[in-house]
Amino acid sequence: MDSLIIKRGLIVLTLLLVIIGSAVACNFLIGEDERPTVSNPDDVFMTYNGIEITNGDVYTRMKAADGMMQLMNLIDTKLLTDYMDAVTDDAIQDEILELTYETTDPIEIEHLTEAEKERMEQDYRDLVVMAGFDPDDEESEETFIRLRLAKQAYTVERYETEDDPDSIFYISTQDLSDYYYDYEMGDLFAIPVRFNSATEYRNVLRHFNLVEDYEDGWGLYTGDDPIEDVDEFDEDNTEVLDDDEVLQYYIKMYNYMNQHRDSIDENSSIEDLIALENGHFRYNQRELQELSAERDDKAYANMADYLYRSLEVEEEDDKPYSRESKSLGGDRFLFFVFDREEVPEFEEIDGDEILELRDRYIDNLVGDQQIIEAFKRLHEEEGLTIYDEAIAMTYQQQFQTRRELYSEDYDGQHIAKLDDFNVTVDEFFDYLSERIGALYATELIKEQYLLHSDYFSEHFGSNRNVFENRSQQFRDWRGELSQEKQQAVQFGIDWRVFFELQYGIATEESYLTKRVAEHLRGDYLFDRVDLTDTMPYVEDYYNNYFSLDIRQIRIYIDMNDDFMEDDIEAYLEELDESERNAFNSLLTNLEEELKQAAEDKSLNEIATEYQRALRGEDEEDDDYSRWARFKNAGIRIAHQNKGEMDYSEAKDLDEALVELYQDIYEAYQRDENVDDDEFIGRRLAKTQHQYYFVRAEKGPGFEKPSAVFDNADGDYPDALENDESMPSPAQLALYAQMRLETRRDGDSDIEMPDSVKEALEAYFKPMHDRFYSNVNFSILLIDEILEGEYSFGDNEEHHVKMFNTIRDLFYRSQFPELD
Repeated sequence: MDSLIIKRGLIVLTLLLVIIGSAVACNFLIGEDERPTVSNPDDVFMTYNGIEITNGDVYTRMKAADGMMQLMNLIDTKLLTDYMDAVTDDAIQDEILELTYETTDPIEIEHLTEAEKERMEQDYRDLVVMAGFDPDDEESEETFIRLRLAKQAYTVERYETEDDPDSIFYISTQDLSDYYYDYEMGDLFAIPVRFNSATEYRNVLRHFNLVEDYEDGWGLYTGDDPIEDVDEFDEDNTEVLDDDEVLQYYIKMYNYMNQHRDSIDENSSIEDLIALENGHFRYNQRELQELSAERDDKAYANMADYLYRSLEVEEEDDKPYSRESKSLGGDRFLFFVFDREEVPEFEEIDGDEILELRDRYIDNLVGDQQIIEAFKRLHEEEGLTIYDEAIAMTYQQQFQTRRELYSEDYDGQHIAKLDDFNVTVDEFFDYLSERIGALYATELIKEQYLLHSDYFSEHFGSNRNVFENRSQQFRDWRGELSQEKQQAVQFGIDWRVFFELQYGIATEESYLTKRVAEHLRGDYLFDRVDLTDTMPYVEDYYNNYFSLDIRQIRIYIDMNDDFMEDDIEAYLEELDESERNAFNSLLTNLEEELKQAAEDKSLNEIATEYQRALRGEDEEDDDYSRWARFKNAGIRIAHQNKGEMDYSEAKDLDEALVELYQDIYEAYQRDENVDDDEFIGRRLAKTQHQYYFVRAEKGPGFEKPSAVFDNADGDYPDALENDESMPSPAQLALYAQMRLETRRDGDSDIEMPDSVKEALEAYFKPMHDRFYSNVNFSILLIDEILEGEYSFGDNEEHHVKMFNTIRDLFYRSQFPELD
């Protein structure tokens, strides 16, 4: 809603043609709009200080902006009454947890930081509000959740009951068979050997004199020359290992690469390995597939496919182990599968087991796309007809159907018809009003407020008829409007429908009135924004200023090989005091090693060297590496090029990392360091999940801007006079006026020195953009409304409550709390 120029992204956006020709005089043939509307369009929905918003006004705006989604919610609520009633309280609470924290597991929720919890809880509240429900009203929130769960339950039932083989909801025997072999193969036990890179993999093989994929298995190099100098392996220098010997070498490599874990006896048999019940050797096909879906990462599904299919022994010459490494999740893996859960073939299961399998298949299958498809078919079967062309077209796009839903054959009282019930426009209006009436009444009042304000007459004269005002600006806008209508003709679409799809408005007058509001918004905000409210943010940007070009090494652990960094704080809590002290001491040593290495290497070179390094800790050993003791403790690192960063870009990162950037910037500015080409952080930044080692160069704004200005010559406005580095309120006011004039008129007569302007853009502009935004316009106007003379035609208490809810949502999004 911030600009009319930002279009809605619906159907027409994918079809827009290049506008050809210049603006021409617009022939405003309004015509009579015969589309369905409320029965009492001229009744007052809301008044504020003499501004009247009619039912017809707010209905048209609500319908144009959110009509399709809200109409379907209303219709589906009617269709799903029984399903909604069947939703249990426990299911509602679980869904709220899932939507809020993306999990129902209390342990996972407990591991979230307070900041993460607060952010996720606010995101959930905002989701509910923007869907048209009230998170502070238990009944409203429950309705929102019940409808979500009812839609899922209906879709599941659709698949469960379909018996037509030609239906997309029909589940065939082949579907179940495919699912069975993809998800139901149970537990598998394998020795995993994980490598950071292909180079580390090759280095480890050479360390053990192993030859991959040799004679359909593995070979052991026995020649005299160093293995790295050998180009060809044959029977003269390499012997074939049998499966027992391969197992022994897999255990050796596993122990070598996982010295942070309990070692495995190299002479262990298959039976010995099974008896260990080592959790690091257990894989479950379903868990891998579900992780893949949950994290939207194919690495887990690829691992499942590799373990359960590629390494399955079916033929005599098949091997239960990797003959060469497999790339998964950016790393390289070897697996030796030594045991599998005994699972019957699909053809061997029947009866209740098939029914249970079918249930699991459906639960796994049903997602957003299946729900859309199910309701598209339900609406068709229920004879859905829509009497509003824009809503019908939006439906076709959202539900990806070419079925003709729109009909002009209506009586003016209904917005939609189904076989068992109709939806009247008045019913639809009441539904819209309860959910989003306050939101769009705000938008309409904003426009009318400015149209009838003194700001209008100052800029455009006394004629407030948007079709007759003769100012040049209105001539330009009407020319743009003419071009927009020409586009509608090119598409063969009624221009009113075109406008709804493009802008969420439905009349020419709305188009022009919104342009007025956009043009005058800055004047309103300039007079009402209290610059003392902005000063805490200016001070925050000033005190925390930095400008650096950042490279860093991320230090983390992944003790369960799931491609996700572990929570380091949680890991440390699991250690006893001596183990914790040892790990922290190791991190201190790693920091020192990184600083030494950084004297003559880039961080990317260090990370590459680290990842390729072998695991020998004794300097006398051939596999010695300065990094071995850290790798042997399970510590992993990765290089990150963050590039040019300042406080406005970094402020939402972890506080510890931002503090390190600021410390580096402060130290870098000292006389003894300021001429250095780069500067290294004096400590590691510790976040919840990882540590960071940071190296920085000067950013483009490295020299901290200063707002100090002596206007002794009188060349600039007196308001710019300032003997402090931080901008003064007078400077802020002049800068705000300059930006207002530039935005509104394309230029400003206000001049200021580059140094002062640079300081204002560094410390004030980020929050100026927020204070002078359309969202803040809504915040301030809602405050004015609630403090002024207002009334609603109906349901006033509810609308006032939604005003407050929307206002709080907008405020949180614009003005984050400062520490």
